[in-house]
Amino acid sequence: MTNSAKTILPAPDQSHVASLDLLRAIAILAVCWFHFTNGREEFLPDGWLKSVGAFGWLGVQMFFVVSGFVIPWSLHRGGYHLHCYGRFILKRLARLDPPYLLSVVLVLLLGYLSTLSPLYRGNPFVLDWGQIALHLGYLNVFFQDKPWLNNVFWTLAIEFEFYLLIGLIYPLLASRSAAVRRVCLAAFTLTCLLVADINHLLHHAPVFALGIVAFQRKANLIGPRECVVATVLIALATGSLTRPIYLAASLPAMAVILYGTQTPPLFRFFGLISYSLYLLHVPLGMRVINLSLNWQRSIWESLGLIGLAFAVSTVGAYLFYRFVERASQALSSRIKYPQPPQGPDETKEPPTTRSA
Repeated sequence: MTNSAKTILPAPDQSHVASLDLLRAIAILAVCWFHFTNGREEFLPDGWLKSVGAFGWLGVQMFFVVSGFVIPWSLHRGGYHLHCYGRFILKRLARLDPPYLLSVVLVLLLGYLSTLSPLYRGNPFVLDWGQIALHLGYLNVFFQDKPWLNNVFWTLAIEFEFYLLIGLIYPLLASRSAAVRRVCLAAFTLTCLLVADINHLLHHAPVFALGIVAFQRKANLIGPRECVVATVLIALATGSLTRPIYLAASLPAMAVILYGTQTPPLFRFFGLISYSLYLLHVPLGMRVINLSLNWQRSIWESLGLIGLAFAVSTVGAYLFYRFVERASQALSSRIKYPQPPQGPDETKEPPTTRSA
């Protein structure tokens, strides 16, 4: 790796799972590609370029698997107990909300500035304070007349619902009792029967559950045979109770978590800025696409514009990561879980479980 690359990419700590950066990079690049090729119906004619990007939305399912793994993994390594629930939620808010809320402000600012352009053809700029306020609690999902200011925010609401739930059920998923772990995992997976709306966590519960199984295996709470059995059962639930196509992204994502080792520097870079890029690729990159709608383009010119949209989004995301997101990471890392007093016979680490 060159010296310039080293200044951009911080040295990973030993608790970091390297394959997560690879997954995040693939997921965010897929989502960007989907929006840039399919976000505006009139940008591209039907054909190979549009078709290639049509399934990029599956990157969202990869992100859900990553969250299903990394949140309980961090709780496991941090010595989380149920009495730390409030602090856990505070850590997640400190980590994610400052960039998210600042991106809301940026969306509003860019929305206003866009109306000043003589090329603008959209609706007049209007501030809806109720719509804006609902973003504070990820509540727009409950109000159809108050849509998200950025259409990618719906997945952040799902992630927040997951945080609220995982902090409560983690002690069961990481229990020393195999029966407790299995019943809790099965119950969580089957909650997809309760909600058909893709805008809520429970519809995607089986996808998150695959990440949870990866956590249990990585933490040696289950053996390889139980991991395989659980994965097959959850995959069957995903295919029969939600949408089979989710498996095209979620199963490979789980495999990368369990068996991936190295992440190339370029993918590590995109994994590093994936959250910032997720927040900004629509307000930045899609503006490049929208501006191009004012003239006729060849397919190759359209491909060049997609590259420009990627470049603008990447530069903006890196600056956002450097000056906003890293501060949130530091703030979150300063919030620690208090450890309960241990008796003389208690151990710090749970025993490993032999394969079932």
